[in-house]
Amino acid sequence: DAHMAMVLGAATVLNKIKNELKGNIKFLFQPAEEGPGGAKPMIEAGVMENPKVDYSIGCHVWPDIPEGTIGVRPGAFMAAMDRFDIKIKGKGGHGAMPHLCADALEVGTQVVSALQRITSRHIDPLQPTVVTVGTFHAGSAFNIIPAEAEMSGTTRTFDSEIWSSWESRIEKVVRGVCESMNVDFELKFSQGYPVTINDESAAEIVRCCAEKVVGEDRVVVPQKVMGGEDFSYYLQQSQGCFFALGVGREGAAPIHNPKFDFKEDLMLLGVETYCRVALELLK
Repeated sequence: DAHMAMVLGAATVLNKIKNELKGNIKFLFQPAEEGPGGAKPMIEAGVMENPKVDYSIGCHVWPDIPEGTIGVRPGAFMAAMDRFDIKIKGKGGHGAMPHLCADALEVGTQVVSALQRITSRHIDPLQPTVVTVGTFHAGSAFNIIPAEAEMSGTTRTFDSEIWSSWESRIEKVVRGVCESMNVDFELKFSQGYPVTINDESAAEIVRCCAEKVVGEDRVVVPQKVMGGEDFSYYLQQSQGCFFALGVGREGAAPIHNPKFDFKEDLMLLGVETYCRVALELLK
């Protein structure tokens, strides 16, 4: 809601001076950023053409930096992400007779453990990567060995070669564990968003404009994060910058938390930054 509101605010301001603008501005209100992602379908539908988009600017509220600051990071800012879903298919039976079964739950726990070792033992420790299993479902009763176990998770990296290798790495690990325990498996791997990379010249323009909004001492360089962002697709099609609006305060809940909240007047800083950047780019 905050992100939509800031774009609406910028549209309201810039529309009042549209006769003074030397160029065109598009305001994108895309659905489904968290999944499956709205940027790619909108690009495929032609949103970056007619007229062609030269620069893309986006903003995200950011509790990792203090209230009233603006974060601008040239280069890689947010990681490439993927999703995987795994089903372990064994043979169920009585909990007192494990020798007659192929325990999908127990094999599943081995798979989870083995997946964690991809990062800790197979990848250069100087390359930040994440493998997270976020769901695990198996079993229906305390005394029944389950025939199936299902899990899903995500991978994160800033390295393009590692990003392209995740599916084969995961498939090799899962196959090895399952074959050793005499069970079958199904793997569904969905490659997600690419790395969010801010163009350095566009980031410098955003930084200069942000300094006019909050002051030079209130413009910071935020840390890279392993979160993914489908704004990266726009940045593959044009120069641009994805910047952060600081909303962090002590004791506040993080984003993606039902108790997340922030001071709404901070959105005016994002609106003004949008407007100043648009005017600068259209000079």
